[in-house]
Amino acid sequence: EFSAPFDTWTGVRMSVLAAGVWQIELKVVVEHNGGFIGIDDYIMGPGACPDPVSCDFEDGICLWQNLETNKWTTGRVTDDPSQSPGFQYAPPYDHTSETPYGHYLYFYDGKDDASSAKIISETFTTEKDSCFSYWLHMFGDKVGKLQLLSLSAGESAVMKTIEGSQGYEWQQFEIEIRETYQQWLEFAVEGVAGHINVVALDDIELYAGSCLDNSSLPDFRCNNGDIIPQNEICDYIVQCVESEDEKWCADCNFSEDTCGWHNIDSSQDNTHLWWQRLQDATVTQYDPHFYHMEVQEKEGPVINQPRMLTNLLQPTHHSCVLKMDYELFASVAPGPKLSVYLDRVGSDLTMLYEAQSHLKEWQTLQLPLGRVSSSYHLLVEASSSNDPSQIIAFDELELLNCYPPEMCYDLPEGYQWCDNKACFPNDALCDFTDDCGDYSDEASCENYPLRCSFENQSLCGWTASEFFNLTQARMNSMAPFRDHTVNSGDGHIMLLASRSPRHAIITSPLIALSDNCQIRLYHAVSGAGSTYLRVRLRSFKNEAIISEETIQSHEEGTFYWQHFSQSYSVNEIYYVSTNDKYSILIRDMKELCYFKHIHTHSRNDFS
Repeated sequence: EFSAPFDTWTGVRMSVLAAGVWQIELKVVVEHNGGFIGIDDYIMGPGACPDPVSCDFEDGICLWQNLETNKWTTGRVTDDPSQSPGFQYAPPYDHTSETPYGHYLYFYDGKDDASSAKIISETFTTEKDSCFSYWLHMFGDKVGKLQLLSLSAGESAVMKTIEGSQGYEWQQFEIEIRETYQQWLEFAVEGVAGHINVVALDDIELYAGSCLDNSSLPDFRCNNGDIIPQNEICDYIVQCVESEDEKWCADCNFSEDTCGWHNIDSSQDNTHLWWQRLQDATVTQYDPHFYHMEVQEKEGPVINQPRMLTNLLQPTHHSCVLKMDYELFASVAPGPKLSVYLDRVGSDLTMLYEAQSHLKEWQTLQLPLGRVSSSYHLLVEASSSNDPSQIIAFDELELLNCYPPEMCYDLPEGYQWCDNKACFPNDALCDFTDDCGDYSDEASCENYPLRCSFENQSLCGWTASEFFNLTQARMNSMAPFRDHTVNSGDGHIMLLASRSPRHAIITSPLIALSDNCQIRLYHAVSGAGSTYLRVRLRSFKNEAIISEETIQSHEEGTFYWQHFSQSYSVNEIYYVSTNDKYSILIRDMKELCYFKHIHTHSRNDFS
């Protein structure tokens, strides 16, 4: 039962658990003193509803609703040239992905007048005391005021007021919310006349239980008494003499214990299966899989699919690789499944890998994990085949080359400095990969006019034919289930996916004659042997193919992005096209060339 004590649209949602054939009935009641009830934008989907109120703004505004003409906006302040006076006050990165490509909710107010804006949450009910958490970026010489209000029928209460600059970093705020039937939250912001105001919010979360005071977490104490901050535990750099600061992380052969991996318990399913550390009596104690993790039946409380989670791990460098062994067996095909996820501490759950097999043999996975710019967990999940003889097991986990780049004391030839005093090769400049660890090699890329990450849901001057679609990575039914730019299912890609013969082309604007023109992109090509990606240079004069490179497919799905790079010297006006067939994904294209606008054909001074 829902109501609203104010005149605006408000979002509501509820989870439905029903068996058999059923219908939905919406019954509305208007009291004797009159009223209005409107219903719009009805959506139904599989699975339970996401947590109410919570939003990371990577895919829109969730069910938050603007109340006034001046609006809160999702995106990035720096995407709008009209807001350029406020660029110096805007967050350089979002909080979710901690990259320049992520999104957040923001309010921008120019110098002319002091405007205000309000945004309201969906309707929600708390059945026990809960915590509302949000991250705030509020910086400037004179910044206005942000209030968080709790609204219920006939009354409102100010829960938090923040005024003035809060510094240039994201700050977390947590508010206790008492058990309440049907309420709303509102963020109200006011600017300051004569001053530019930028207020940004990200990673809004509502969860049951009391708020967690992160500042109360004790530092880690090594066996010899040395003290290490919590944010340096599981950061791939050994600091304790006996390495205990990196022991309870992800690396594990399960010979002594589970190294911090733990089952996630729940009461939402009746599978009666869980992960257990086992000893294999069929092999010797010298076999690497003598001890391993395996799915077993469990008595007593059940769990919601067998899932194991690591302790909190720190951000990784782009060279990070996950290595693990696994076994999937059943008496009949297709057999059970094993899935690996990246869990960004509740803000995003992205599938990294999925395998299904019925062969009784250990297999080794070496999967590029890539740049993870915020703290995270690894999660391993099993899906049963309901075969009594099935085996689902994993072992020998390692994270390789995940530590941050080292400082450069002398700059090697062909390298450039990073802001953090690391260094990177010239060819890695503006290649959509964070080689520095602080994104400084990706910060100044104005000289790459055809560079495109697709994160603004724009093709950046490229033209796509039918069947080539700009989409969110998590909407793809085939691997990889994450993009390259932000390494998340929330990122965007160009996708051609088809089960029947199909061609699609994406074409650049015209490019002037060029000496040593570099073309780079990231791709994932999978399907039958006749699936391919062709990168062609075509003459503007007669459409002749000047150069062509063919990338053949992988028969099985590819779970990570691969880099294509090629240099060309062309003495005539030309354009680039990618000719694709069946299942193709393209991400993060870049060219370093002179180019011509396809409509005006006038030369531009890009290099």
